Order: sequence, then C-alpha cells, then structure tokens
Amino acid sequence: MPGSRLRCGERGFALVIALAYLLFLSLFAAAFLRTVRLNLADAFNDEARIEAASLARAGVEKAIAELRRAPDYRGEEDTALGDGRFTVRVEPLAEAGSFRVTVRGYGEAPQRRYAHAELIVDLVFHPDGTIAALHRREVRAW
Repeated sequence: MPGSRLRCGERGFALVIALAYLLFLSLFAAAFLRTVRLNLADAFNDEARIEAASLARAGVEKAIAELRRAPDYRGEEDTALGDGRFTVRVEPLAEAGSFRVTVRGYGEAPQRRYAHAELIVDLVFHPDGTIAALHRREVRAW
C-alpha cells in the first residue's frame, strides 16, 4: 500500500501544477486584454482628434469660398460634414478685405469619443484674387 500513497501524492502535485499554470495563463490573458482595450481607446481618441482638426480646416476652406462669393458672409453654426460638424465665425478686420476666421471642428469616433479643434486664421483678400493667410493658430483639443 505504500506505493498507492505515493501515486495519490503525485496526482495531487500534478493538479497543483496545472492550477498554477492556469492561473498564470489567466493573469497573462487579463493583462493582454487590458492593454488591447487601452490601445483601442487611444486609437478612437486619435481618430476623433484627427477628424476634429480636419473639420476645422474644412470650415476655413468653406469660409474662404463663401467670402469670395459674398464678402458680407459672417459664418454659420453646426454645419454637418461626415460624422462631425463645424462652426464658422468671420469677423472683418480694420483693413479692407481682411477677415479673422475662427472655426471649431467637432469630431466623433465610433465609440462615442468626442474631440474639438479650433483654428483661427487671419485672411487678406487681394484685388488680384489672391489670398494671404497672415496668422494661423491651432488649438487641438479641450
């Protein structure tokens, strides 16, 4: 009978090793999944920031096109474009044909992550049809 006790003890030891191995694999899998989840969140946030900055640039282009068509254009609110939107504000400056364009782009990623970007550009429309951007300031997110 002494041999049967040894076999029972060996089986118990194998069970402990198997459970320790499963615990190690579970901890590794949990850490891996957490890292993947954090990386996805960062990717979605980056997507929303890029979209917001692109929408702000699109708003400046829209303002330039509208000012060429009608110099009394003063902006617009919540213009939808793609999954986001932008708001344009145009202020005339002291010099004739000069304007300050302030655009805010609002981006939205698929996971309901939001970002905002603001772009401020001072423009001068010359009589020969060219445009000069004197100052540009970009505020990416808030």
